[in-house]
Amino acid sequence: MMSFSGARDREWLYGRVAAGVLGVLLLYRVAVLFSYAPELMGIDNNFVYAVTRGLAGATIYPNPEAFPFAINVYAPLYFHLCILAGKLTGTGADDGIRIYWLCRGVALLCDIASCLLLYRILARGLGLRRAPALLAVAGFAAALCYLAYTFSRADALFLTAYIALVSILVRGPRPGFARSVLLPAALCVACIFAKQNGIIAPALTGLWFLFFQPRKTPAFVIAFLVLLAAAFLLWTQVFGYSYLLPSTVTGVRNRIDPSWFYTDIFKRLVNSQLLLPFVAGVVAAIVLARRDRTGRFWALCWAGQFLFSTALAFKWGSSLGYYYESLVLSLITGLLFLQSRPAAERAWIRRYSVLALPVLLVFTAHVLIEGSLYYIQQRAEKKQEYNEQVAVAHYLRQHLEGAHVFNLNAPNRDFFKVLLYRELAAPTFDTIDCCLLPDGNFDYTALKAELANGGVRFLILPKGTVPSSLWGVSLARFQKDTSIRTFDLYKFTAGPAPVR
Repeated sequence: MMSFSGARDREWLYGRVAAGVLGVLLLYRVAVLFSYAPELMGIDNNFVYAVTRGLAGATIYPNPEAFPFAINVYAPLYFHLCILAGKLTGTGADDGIRIYWLCRGVALLCDIASCLLLYRILARGLGLRRAPALLAVAGFAAALCYLAYTFSRADALFLTAYIALVSILVRGPRPGFARSVLLPAALCVACIFAKQNGIIAPALTGLWFLFFQPRKTPAFVIAFLVLLAAAFLLWTQVFGYSYLLPSTVTGVRNRIDPSWFYTDIFKRLVNSQLLLPFVAGVVAAIVLARRDRTGRFWALCWAGQFLFSTALAFKWGSSLGYYYESLVLSLITGLLFLQSRPAAERAWIRRYSVLALPVLLVFTAHVLIEGSLYYIQQRAEKKQEYNEQVAVAHYLRQHLEGAHVFNLNAPNRDFFKVLLYRELAAPTFDTIDCCLLPDGNFDYTALKAELANGGVRFLILPKGTVPSSLWGVSLARFQKDTSIRTFDLYKFTAGPAPVR
């Protein structure tokens, strides 16, 4: 029987387990990429809708208070990357499911880049041997697949930019203005315009300059502000996104809800055991803060990021996607902590680290089984559901006569916002219904008027459902027009509302 107490044996085992886990996870991601699931995680079809508009030549930031009453609450960089990929691959706005696959493909490439960058940090920046570094990356990739917020969302690009920035901070000071000042400033701007919570990036980078290159701090601040202003002018003046700020600032001003944090954030962290890396991060940060300048920086960096992510997670509608960055920093601070321990203690940890392998393998198996059940199984049935919705969209386009349609089926989990991107009112229904309308962020009087006066001609509902009212607007004037497969279509009728 082989013993895994020696360094060579551990390298052999870790390398093969890492290769196996990474290979299986990659195959899993490719299978998910080409699935007919309309939503993977975090209502990612809202991202697909904005990309569809961009492919059609329309603005990705329309006026939230006018038709189509859509709101894109996310920063623009990811959308432009997907639109560019669509143009390069010949994907058009009317290609339906192919746009979903396009966005998932871009997100997958971003996740691969994130894993490669993380490996570079661990192997080159922190001096971890190749096989253990690969094993750590495999664990990180499994966590990405479990959370799934990077499957088709801007989180994927933001995480790539964030890890690229962290890799610069890990390497330490470099000569030359471009490498030492301009590159980190550019990555900070990329983080912000990939996803708004990237606003933490310049704060952490500024802290790094104060610790290690205080004389260059003013240069970094100036370079960052200049690049930030240039990027803002690019989006608002060149691309004409006049509703960029209302959409990405006012649009995310959700109410604070501690009950949401407990049920959808804290409980999920505990139940999935993903809280453990953050507990380890706390311990490592406390120890590192007492060690040296490098230790104090990474301790402050971890604490600042974790507290920032937790503050954002108290907003209604937030997700575990806010904790990706803290997971990366927990890994870094944990390794720095282990490197600071006495040689005998490090040898003991290396000897028994093999016991972590069953945990990784069981977690990976759970990810694959759960993901297969949700996304991959019953492909034929999912494809049939997609084709049914294509048939509904075709019928509606023939009968709308310039009017609009409203989806009351399952707006977060069907394809209509992409199949009817020209005709659908309130395609980002979830954002309006949960927050923007009840919280009064925008004025939706015109949307209610369309429902009341026939500007919305058709309603899409699950078969057997009768519309009654929405947001205080009676839907009694909508009468059943036809049924197509599992959907009932209701049409607006003029005159007095009939009695049902």
